[in-house]
Amino acid sequence: MVRLGRRRLLAGAFGMGAGALLAGCSDSAGLRATFYEGSAGVNRTLLRFFRRLAATSPELAVRPQYGPFNGYFDKLAVSFAGGSAADVVMLDPTHLADYAQRGALRPLADAVPRWIDPAGCRPDVLSGGSVAGTLYGVPDGQHTQALLVDTEAADRLVPAPDAATLTWAEYGRWAAEVHRASGGRRYGTEDAGGLDYAFAIWLRQRGRQLFDADGRLAFGRVDLADWLAYWQGLRRSGGAVPTSVSLGETARQLVTGTALAGFNYSNMRGVASQVKTTLAMRPMPLGRAGERPGAYQYLEPTTMLCVNRRSRYAERAVRIAAALVAAPSAAGQLGTVLGSPPSRSVFTRVRGAARGLDRTILDYDAMVLREGTASEYPASRPAGAYQLLSGKTCLLNRANESVGYGLVKPGEAAADFVRQARSILQT
Repeated sequence: MVRLGRRRLLAGAFGMGAGALLAGCSDSAGLRATFYEGSAGVNRTLLRFFRRLAATSPELAVRPQYGPFNGYFDKLAVSFAGGSAADVVMLDPTHLADYAQRGALRPLADAVPRWIDPAGCRPDVLSGGSVAGTLYGVPDGQHTQALLVDTEAADRLVPAPDAATLTWAEYGRWAAEVHRASGGRRYGTEDAGGLDYAFAIWLRQRGRQLFDADGRLAFGRVDLADWLAYWQGLRRSGGAVPTSVSLGETARQLVTGTALAGFNYSNMRGVASQVKTTLAMRPMPLGRAGERPGAYQYLEPTTMLCVNRRSRYAERAVRIAAALVAAPSAAGQLGTVLGSPPSRSVFTRVRGAARGLDRTILDYDAMVLREGTASEYPASRPAGAYQLLSGKTCLLNRANESVGYGLVKPGEAAADFVRQARSILQT
């Protein structure tokens, strides 16, 4: 049996032509929406959104279809190939360009301002759903990069440094001190060398980005080599969890207690529900002393709703996606389960009533929105970005693991990454 990679599978889907895409989209099928179950409660929350929208606008009633995250994007590509793709589909920023550039999605430019008022959106909401300046998706939530710290455990060993002055170098020193203070039983930090969103902040602090507006790499071999070398240094000092331990555990080390800190998105419900202590959410480490905390961070879509270009119910499908920012009553049903609400009015209302973890998430995102002005909003991720940056088998993670096992030096791994990445982005 031949197993196709995600990109080859997607290419095959759109190589079948319009006839195949139209097949199965009969009027009798009704308006359909498909999405995946992410962290706890995502499907229930989206179902509430669809029900409330249908109650206020009966013509926008949908037949929802959902399942687990694992395999979702492979199944979605197959559904487009077979002509059975839903009218409204959930995508994430890493997959958006793959579908948009192959003509699978309906551009939403004509929905602005007819159904989507930019003034009613929080900053960068529409940028996050765009590819090469064209809007294809409406975010159902936003989140940003964060450092999570088990401060209770840290206070018993080595208190975490002040977030306002914590640089990458200081983070590494603190992590190593934790390992020594614990007698080698615990590590200061999880290994984040393979995390694209952490690497993205490292780059922005250096005046770089992951990609440029033309979809090419916007960083060089030296930038990545320095990043990989940083994490190799932490592993050698005991500050970061060794590669052999990281790959040998099925749960995050922050959850098992093996590590006291790790990186995550601000929508931290998943990891928070798995730990017994309260995790402190802090800005990413600073690139240099004196830098403003959060200055190089940004809010990006958690996921977004997009419209199948071949939908027979195009206008209604567009209105459903637009409702995430245009229908406060329905959008309010989402709360913070999918991240910070993209609608200005809904964000203000939800934040005012929020308590506990919800308030922590919303206050943190508001801080980043206020302080994250030192660099321009990143260009959309091009087709093929998933192979480079997302998932356990992506190029970035493999490069970090190779260095961690001592198979190659950071510079060699970085050079190989850049070579393969350029080849993937050109195909």
